[in-house]
Amino acid sequence: MHVTVEVIGEGTHELACEPEDTYADLIRSVGYSPQEAAALVDGSPVPEDRAVDAERVTVLRLIKGGSGRGYVPETVDFEGANVGPGPDPFALSDLETDIAVLLFHRDHLCGNCRTQVKAVVSNHDSLREAGVEAVSILPEDRERAAEWVAEYDVPYPFIADPETEIASQYGQSRRFGPIGRRIDLIGRMPEVVLVDLRREPEVLWRYTGSHPGDRPGIDAILEEARKFA
Repeated sequence: MHVTVEVIGEGTHELACEPEDTYADLIRSVGYSPQEAAALVDGSPVPEDRAVDAERVTVLRLIKGGSGRGYVPETVDFEGANVGPGPDPFALSDLETDIAVLLFHRDHLCGNCRTQVKAVVSNHDSLREAGVEAVSILPEDRERAAEWVAEYDVPYPFIADPETEIASQYGQSRRFGPIGRRIDLIGRMPEVVLVDLRREPEVLWRYTGSHPGDRPGIDAILEEARKFA
């Protein structure tokens, strides 16, 4: 099967694919790993492990990520619909902890986000012992957010942000212009933000993912939080 692959910003490649080749293989064929780029067919993302079944494919390169204080919202405090433990509505400034770690997820279908939540749940005691409480922000409605809480037995506040008001307030990174704004699974990048709640809420540190799987682990979060103890 012959496939025309357009790499945005670079040019077009003509490739010959075998029946067993996946979209991950196709991405590698144009010089990127599946963690560095995404494949789209007719403007929509396709799973990396799916066999190539389209004659024209677009490959989108990912933005560069990194950590630091980064973008600081004009207003750090926020309120939102909480489907996890704690009050509903939820107010960040009312959270009883020294430091909050805000986990800005990408999409209901994001496997990396679900893995992140499971890791935080497993290490929740370690976070609390360090004076840190987690808060998840999912750009979905209450019903979908509640599914995560039930499935993973989430012991911390879990905020449904269907209109992405909180994500926008914090400047959650997006990529790929109109396509990225339309499809969260392509455009929205993971963010992790540490907020000091011992006084007026203040952003201490943030990490912007460069691709869907790029986010700090529990040890990295604790290491950063201890710098502000």
